[in-house]
Amino acid sequence: MLEEKAQNLIGDVSSLLPLIVSNTLNALAAILILLIGLWLSGRADRLVVRMLQRTPHVDPMLQSFFGSISRYLVLTVTVLAVLSEFGIQTTSLVAILGAASLAVGLALQGTLSNLAAGVMLLIFRPFRIGQKVQIGAGSVGTVKELTFSGQS
Repeated sequence: MLEEKAQNLIGDVSSLLPLIVSNTLNALAAILILLIGLWLSGRADRLVVRMLQRTPHVDPMLQSFFGSISRYLVLTVTVLAVLSEFGIQTTSLVAILGAASLAVGLALQGTLSNLAAGVMLLIFRPFRIGQKVQIGAGSVGTVKELTFSGQS
């Protein structure tokens, strides 16, 4: 009877072996994709920053901002690739992410317009340090610095 149970156990393990091997290979491929994606995201960040450093009139803060955007885009694609490697349907996930980002964008509409205005000021630099400006209803002052603080 004990031998019969041992034979059944060996038969069950041998029937599970292809499933274990394929899942192990999927896990290893997902880990490899994740490591390559992490490496590529860092490279994309540095590449964008390096390219923007070569262009004149681009603020260092904008360089790091666009570098971070490129990094997170590569990381998003990497996560989607890892999830698809495990067999998860990513099309519905991408649709949910798109709808969520639309909802967040609409909720933060005022804040995002202020952010865009700040980025435009940093890109086009309509004001220079030391320049006299008139702001609002007759307030005159001298520009001391142009920074991005993220506060409203």
